[in-house]
Amino acid sequence: MQFDKGVADIEAARSLAVQVGDRHAEMMSLEAQGLLLTFCDRHADGEPLLVRALALAQTIGARRFQSIVLGGLAACAFAAGRPHEAGERIERALALARETGMGFCGPLVLGIKARITDDASEREQCRTEAEALLAQGCASHNSILFYRHGIEDALVRGEWARGLEHAAALEAYTRAEPLPYAEFLIARARV
Repeated sequence: MQFDKGVADIEAARSLAVQVGDRHAEMMSLEAQGLLLTFCDRHADGEPLLVRALALAQTIGARRFQSIVLGGLAACAFAAGRPHEAGERIERALALARETGMGFCGPLVLGIKARITDDASEREQCRTEAEALLAQGCASHNSILFYRHGIEDALVRGEWARGLEHAAALEAYTRAEPLPYAEFLIARARV
């Protein structure tokens, strides 16, 4: 939960990546820093970094990273009150995730899509697909961030039982290795 320290550490890593000319590491550091800022709802700070990360990911052909960055950019646009732009970004993110493998960021992207859409049926389809992917096993960030977006969406929509379900699922996922960030999300949902 030391977000500012994390941002500084990632900034130092990016500086080193630029210094040695490692564009992949530079792109990953921009992606990591931008997403970290979105995780703590600092979307206006994270969005420019994610825009730069996307441009670099496109330049070097890192399609899998384009997907996760577009998901972060969709969350930023949504938070800034630009739902149409958020929708376009999340559809591009989901298309890339389907092409490159849903295990990397599919549940995360589906969680953001569920949050963006006003269509209850589409939201449920996203949730069902994401939960099936999580049950199969995928990159760990998906569980934490899918449930984070699920909790936020449930709170905004007043779906208290669903928020508690997401909190319980996140708690079960992190039980063996509790994380302060996950514990914060769980406590927030329960309050």
